[in-house]
Amino acid sequence: MNKKIVCAFLILVLALALCACSSARSNYASVIPEEAESIDFSNSVTVVDQPTAVVTAQVSTPTPVPTATATPVPTTVASVTATPTPTIVIVNTNTSTSGNPITKSPYDDFVAIGGTVKFVASASNYSSLRWIIKSPDGTVVTSASNAPNVYPGLTVSGQNSTTLVLSNVPASMDNCLIQCVFNRNGTDYYTNNAILSIINTTPTPTDTIATNANTCRDTYASTASAYGYTSGSISNYSVADSRASFNVDFTNSAKSYLVRGEFYATSTTYGPVYAYVYDVNGLNYLGSKAINDLSEFSALLSDPSIAITNSAG
Repeated sequence: MNKKIVCAFLILVLALALCACSSARSNYASVIPEEAESIDFSNSVTVVDQPTAVVTAQVSTPTPVPTATATPVPTTVASVTATPTPTIVIVNTNTSTSGNPITKSPYDDFVAIGGTVKFVASASNYSSLRWIIKSPDGTVVTSASNAPNVYPGLTVSGQNSTTLVLSNVPASMDNCLIQCVFNRNGTDYYTNNAILSIINTTPTPTDTIATNANTCRDTYASTASAYGYTSGSISNYSVADSRASFNVDFTNSAKSYLVRGEFYATSTTYGPVYAYVYDVNGLNYLGSKAINDLSEFSALLSDPSIAITNSAG
């Protein structure tokens, strides 16, 4: 009896277990896709745990890279050869000392005995000036103011101005040297010497050459008068090889010109050689022209500028 009861109980438990298993399987099938049933586990690999490898990293100390120092690129400076500024030297034949303030020295001149002559000089930025007169050899030097005491009869004016006027000039002053001295800031600056020549006013007509010289002067003076010129006397008269040379000045204040004629005379003839044109005071040379006869001389008196144009060309 007891065995039957135990068997019946076991069968009941087994039946319940089977029912439970069947229910669980049904639920699992609904969750897992069908592909899962095709998985083949026959080739399953059994993974055996391997010891973990310890890798010791060899950290190398980096080789220091030297800091590059930039080599400076030299600045190429082009070699420039400077063109030297040309030294401009102004040659002034009337200035006696290089670098001085003198702009004009007096010119050589001539005068008849008892006549009047002028000398002109100029300078820049000067405080005072004076004129001196020296003997031909330079051994006797006197101020223009004192000159009448050295050369009796001489009259002086303008001794403190840029124009020195000597009047009633005696023969003893022949070849005297005239010089102006400018003072600037306590320093004296000397002009060139001007030579004063004393000449006879008119040659003595003791021969035919002198006679023709006087005739020449009178002939050309008459022509010059027709053009408004005042004629001077014969000056600078000299004779060489039977031929006389001399000058005559013709002044025209209206035209502001002085024409200095250079003439010649022989025992048989006379005539012009050259004409030199100056300003009316005879201080500044303007030009010159060769003259062959009276007609050419008349044309120049009519228009002195042709001598200036001729010189410029």
